[in-house]
Amino acid sequence: MIDRYVNTEELRRLAASLVVVLGDVMIFVLFAFIVVPGLRNANKPQTSPSGSPQIGETGWLDPTEFPPQKSYEIPPVDPETVLVASRGISHDILEFFARVPTTLSLHWQLR
Repeated sequence: MIDRYVNTEELRRLAASLVVVLGDVMIFVLFAFIVVPGLRNANKPQTSPSGSPQIGETGWLDPTEFPPQKSYEIPPVDPETVLVASRGISHDILEFFARVPTTLSLHWQLR
């Protein structure tokens, strides 16, 4: 029915322009939902905390738990000793993976 008004070449051009317009509208809507609400509250002054802070409060670390101390130098670590797993750990890991079914075996069981 639309063939009476436009030929196929013009119909393709109209469809392409419709896709471009709909894409632009989608980008605008996405911008309106994501960016604009954040901009509305961007220049609000910060609210003061409820109540006054205690005098002498230093923050989240308690100075009695972590008293100040002189700095010290941490000795270097030998990578060869750190990267090699002990026999007990490697045995525990192998035993764990022997008990845990693999993804492949679960996949074949479900079929």
